[in-house]
Amino acid sequence: MTDLGGDPTYGSFQFGVVNPDGDQLLTFSSRVQGLGGACGDLPVLTIEEVDSHSVDLPGYVADAAPMSPLVPPRVVYRVSAVEGGAIAGLSLSDDTPTDACMYYNLLHPEQGLAMFATQLQVDSYEPSESEWFFPSVDEAKAYAETAEYSQLVRILSSLQFSTP
Repeated sequence: MTDLGGDPTYGSFQFGVVNPDGDQLLTFSSRVQGLGGACGDLPVLTIEEVDSHSVDLPGYVADAAPMSPLVPPRVVYRVSAVEGGAIAGLSLSDDTPTDACMYYNLLHPEQGLAMFATQLQVDSYEPSESEWFFPSVDEAKAYAETAEYSQLVRILSSLQFSTP
């Protein structure tokens, strides 16, 4: 785990989960801010949920007034076909994004938006430059059968929220 900082005055913090080679595989951020953006002429991502696991998140209480409908928290692996391959995201999530040029991997606890995922935003802007780009949809789906994937699911499933 690597401390990525945060903003103590706002009560936020961030850490990364790294592999033995030092490559960051997951990021956790509390009190996520600054979301939004325009799609312009970017292609729409058709989002396919390849794998999903329900999780119990001790201390988690859903936001009482979310911007979109929420589902019970789960670890979810989403894949979208893009030009030249596929882009994927693995996250702890309590929502179901709609097809668009981008989506966010978020949790909506009452303390404010949080993220525990491979990346905050998955988008169709230069997808081949993403660390989660695969040469094909089939290869992205096959990743869900790897030992690394299983380990990341276990790590994501281990999150706990502290209660005041």
